[in-house]
Amino acid sequence: MQPASQLVAPDAITGRPLSQPLAYTVAVCIPVLAAASLLSPSISDIALAILLLIAGLVIWRNPRQLRRPVLWLAFGWMVFVALSVLWAQSQGVPGHPLRNWHKHMFIAFGPLVALAFAAAWQRLQWRIDRLLLLFLAGLCGGAMVLLIKNGAISMIVELRPSDGMMGPINRNFAALACGLAIIAGTGLIGHLITAPKLRRGVAVAVGLPLVITLAALLTLLALLHSRAGYVGTTAELAIGLISFGMAFAASRGRIRRTLLIAVVLILAIGTLTFGGYVAMQLSGRSLIEGSTGGSSQLALQVLHGQFDVAYATANKFEARVPLLVLAAELFQQRPWLGWGPDAWDLPRTFAPTAELRDLNQFHNGYAQFLVCFGVIGAVLMAIYSAALLSAAIRRRRNAADRLSPPLLATALALLTLLAVFNISETVLLVKSAASTMMMLAALAALPIVTSTPRARADRG
Repeated sequence: MQPASQLVAPDAITGRPLSQPLAYTVAVCIPVLAAASLLSPSISDIALAILLLIAGLVIWRNPRQLRRPVLWLAFGWMVFVALSVLWAQSQGVPGHPLRNWHKHMFIAFGPLVALAFAAAWQRLQWRIDRLLLLFLAGLCGGAMVLLIKNGAISMIVELRPSDGMMGPINRNFAALACGLAIIAGTGLIGHLITAPKLRRGVAVAVGLPLVITLAALLTLLALLHSRAGYVGTTAELAIGLISFGMAFAASRGRIRRTLLIAVVLILAIGTLTFGGYVAMQLSGRSLIEGSTGGSSQLALQVLHGQFDVAYATANKFEARVPLLVLAAELFQQRPWLGWGPDAWDLPRTFAPTAELRDLNQFHNGYAQFLVCFGVIGAVLMAIYSAALLSAAIRRRRNAADRLSPPLLATALALLTLLAVFNISETVLLVKSAASTMMMLAALAALPIVTSTPRARADRG
């Protein structure tokens, strides 16, 4: 078996390109970026700009990092978005293409900031777990401040259900913050439980408040009556807890215990899911509103381009289904390059009914992506996503330092939350979700750092 110091891929960070102050600057920017993405987008942008500048310094001192294919695919996506802006502007597409174009860049920033992360962690000789822990701490803290600031405590104490808003913020945004805080808190608790050198007193002192906080957040989530928040959070808990239980038991070679843990967690999650569903039904907030009959008929009408008939059929469904019909119609009109990065004015310009004209998004991130960037954009994003997945798998197999089972499960749970939430909201245009996705992309694209004596001692 190769020693840890030899488990290095060709694209590893070599040398120590960052000074100690710059390395600590990277470490400080991570929780600031996470917390400010919920509380102050401008501060979040400043933290991101600092990370990108440091990444540029890493590349300047070590140009070999530019050989990484995932980095060039990220650059390719940035160029495509910029060209899409120019194309939409020249075509006179409704809206303001320059308004939201930068929001589509966050996922491509991941491989860039990963260079800053890897160089800083090599300089500080920290385990890679600490990278995600800093982000989770910032995410959990920022979400808690946001929710408390907007009346979460009184809502929980009075068991007062939401009527669509939570103070001045939309309940779906509050539910997203709630889901992010729940999985971040769960990840922190998982780390406390499994950290080998953490004193039991410290773990209890930190973990007990986190457990109480999670109970309060789950109560708040039920009161918010956000269907996207409910489904996304239960899905993220299922993925996170099951993957953690199985990975943690399997890492010790205990297959029977792995199966037992999986069964127990599935039963616990099933109970939680059923309880939340019953609570939502009793409150009068159904997961599916309206008739669901005629779905195959509607699909055929859309596929054949019979949109006038399809709108009439869509009225039998959930209120947002006509929006998907509109998205399909717009996609059919511009299938290859789409309408450009700003979809704000498309519903109010092309929607057939006044109800749809009052909306400024398609309440489905996947449909809106196709409307904005067409087939070519979808192919580019699929290739880029496949490259990130390949880089993550390669790093998981070859790196001497990798995420521990609870933090790997947390990363998978965050990805699940965003993927599910994106079905009913264009979630990646929200700064907190975009920053989380950028962090996940950075973790996937993280270069392999040469193992250090301190890192090997920490693992031992």
